[in-house]
Amino acid sequence: MSSSKVIELHMFVASLILAFINIKTLQSEQHPCEPYFLGQNLDQYAVVNADLTHPSSAAEAAVALEISFEMALWIALAIHAVGVEIYLHLTPAEAERIRQVSYKRQLEAGMRKPGPAGITSDRFGNAKPWTPDEKGHTPVTLQESHSAQ
Repeated sequence: MSSSKVIELHMFVASLILAFINIKTLQSEQHPCEPYFLGQNLDQYAVVNADLTHPSSAAEAAVALEISFEMALWIALAIHAVGVEIYLHLTPAEAERIRQVSYKRQLEAGMRKPGPAGITSDRFGNAKPWTPDEKGHTPVTLQESHSAQ
């Protein structure tokens, strides 16, 4: 046998041993989840340490990322909701244009009572009641909105 064949045989045997060890490690790590995945116990829980800095398994890193992702989702949703409200408050002409477009779409859809749904500033705040412009023009111009500030 040539030396290259011997090296290939040793590498093959070493890779088989590593594969066996990795499979056994994976089976032992997944053992607590087995009843859930087999459908034997759908209320099965497996406690996993959420550690992203020094994880001892892929499950620990995955759980740490999942926890932070869920909180990031709620923070992003809140930031965008607040951002939209600030944008509409700072641009009254755009807010009025959006109201007109919404009113027209409600008319086209055949709604019985088109207009504000009762959750606008004219109902809860101290703003004047909103009335649609029948011609489709917005009553607030950019010059008026800047002079009002």
